[in-house]
Amino acid sequence: MVVYVVGGTHYTLYTHTTRCAHTHTAATSPPNTQHRVLLYCPDTDGFPSWTPSLSHTLASIDIALVDGTFFDAHELPGRDLKTIPHPFACDTIPMLHAIDKNNPDLPKPTGTWTPGKPGPGPFTGTLQGKEIVLVHLNHSNPLWRGESVQRRWVEERGVGVAEQGDAWVLCGEGRSGKGV
Repeated sequence: MVVYVVGGTHYTLYTHTTRCAHTHTAATSPPNTQHRVLLYCPDTDGFPSWTPSLSHTLASIDIALVDGTFFDAHELPGRDLKTIPHPFACDTIPMLHAIDKNNPDLPKPTGTWTPGKPGPGPFTGTLQGKEIVLVHLNHSNPLWRGESVQRRWVEERGVGVAEQGDAWVLCGEGRSGKGV
């Protein structure tokens, strides 16, 4: 983790991938403590390997834009997704709910999902009031389709899916929404 201060704004860069990549995971915090802190993580090899841990990182942020590249392991038939290291959204959601309940035993990633799979609803613990949004969706990801059962499953669990034109307000309150 490296912290930069530019014009009074803190930027914290996190180690997020073992690949040589030109993307970064960063948290930004405007100088005024009344401003919200945003974590931007569009590309990661997986959250269990983070230092500091994802649960520690989420404790200090208000908005988390996290890697949602693939929904599950069935997305690209014929491709070995182990060669494209991104966490699956179907694994990220249960992990976030374990963090929400302060459960130290995070679920093991499986890359599989079953329609109608039971699971928790919106966050009620440590992540309550935080905005978690999946970003960086691959063209094959069913979360692109607003009517998909996968999208409904994600949103019922308190996690959003970014769309083109979304914007987040750090100085003040709320998500700005479309067309800002």
